Amino acid sequence: FFRSVFSFPFQTRKHLHAEKMGVPGLLRWLKTTFSSAFKSSTNIAVDHVYVDLNYLVHRCAATYPEPNGLYRSLFQLLESIIEKISPGNALHLVMDGPGPAAKLPQQQRRRARGVSSTAAVTPGTDFMADVESALAYWSCTYLARNQQKDIAVVVSPSGAPGEAELKILQGMQRQERHRPGQTHALVSQDADLVFLALGSAVPNVLICTALTQDVLNVAELGR
Repeated sequence: FFRSVFSFPFQTRKHLHAEKMGVPGLLRWLKTTFSSAFKSSTNIAVDHVYVDLNYLVHRCAATYPEPNGLYRSLFQLLESIIEKISPGNALHLVMDGPGPAAKLPQQQRRRARGVSSTAAVTPGTDFMADVESALAYWSCTYLARNQQKDIAVVVSPSGAPGEAELKILQGMQRQERHRPGQTHALVSQDADLVFLALGSAVPNVLICTALTQDVLNVAELGR
């Protein structure tokens, strides 16, 4: 993988539109270069599912500016994800928390360019407090429907410091230290997770895009 990655057509700043997050085009390039590492996200069972919620919340807020529509859309996306990739031990719902001081100016520029409905997706806002209350409600209903499975739901709110992908990485490594050999599925649109998973020293990791059928087996990239 590390030999092949130098052939990836990284885009310079002048070719990117307004500081895009992640590595644009990486997952598409990986699917072309390492096609055997991908499979369809249908009826996959793992021990832990980690959902990067910020992309989902941004998407729902941009489509449904009023709360009821936003929450309904968010709940439907979560149900769709766990229908395809089911957790055996725990479902982790992770939100961006306050970032490091060095990154705050960049985040402020991004939010200044955003429309009001998505700019509110920021730690400390009333909007995020309402979203977290809605997630607590959904989590309770999910647990009530799955009492026989003994599954935990872990919510990392926007008040917990750190970006979602880093909190996911730390949670995955913590679970691996506690019980080695468990399987982990990371659900996100952020391609940065590929690099984090490769450097995590956790052996059984899948990366799933939130809105497509693509599932990347990270271990296959090293073969």
